[in-house]
Amino acid sequence: EGQQTQFERVMRWCSQQHTGLPLTFLLGFYVSLVVKRWWEQYTKLPWPDKTAFLLRGLMRGDEEKARIVRRTIIRYCILSYVLCIRRLSIRLRKRFPTMRTIAKTGLVRQDEANRIGDEESSQMYGSNWWMPLKWCAEIVDDAQKNNMIPSAPGYATILNELSAFRACLTNVAAYGHIPVPLVYTQVVTLAVYIYFIVSLI
Repeated sequence: EGQQTQFERVMRWCSQQHTGLPLTFLLGFYVSLVVKRWWEQYTKLPWPDKTAFLLRGLMRGDEEKARIVRRTIIRYCILSYVLCIRRLSIRLRKRFPTMRTIAKTGLVRQDEANRIGDEESSQMYGSNWWMPLKWCAEIVDDAQKNNMIPSAPGYATILNELSAFRACLTNVAAYGHIPVPLVYTQVVTLAVYIYFIVSLI
């Protein structure tokens, strides 16, 4: 009978604690944090459209040569995008598992792929995804020296856009490699377990 009385006291205590657990607050905070990170990561994804518009409007000279330069710069931008995002996206990784599969699409030549490397490292700084953007800057510099970009402000605008493109990819990569602090996940998991254990008792 003493054990039954003690058990009833434990049940009453659990019932009191059950109503005081801030589970809704914890779950709401955690879910809002995860959704906010996902949305911010999505909004930071860069688009090459603006770069293409700027190149089309600001690059002059021989039409065929200018077209090849524009296409090469955009190809390098998309190549950097693919190399960066495939480290974070499982679907893109399956679509382009190796540099050889990327080369088959025409995004990268074999000599360029050799300069970039095999891109198999999973470390945050183990990738050369930024290298094609560096080549873009060199191409734009050569185009400006060859008077294909006669306007100095136009030259600066194109470089600024390439820099912004790289900054966006860097931010996305940082989101992928720096997850939600583990303590948040542990606290929420522990709170949910305790809540259901107390509820069952």
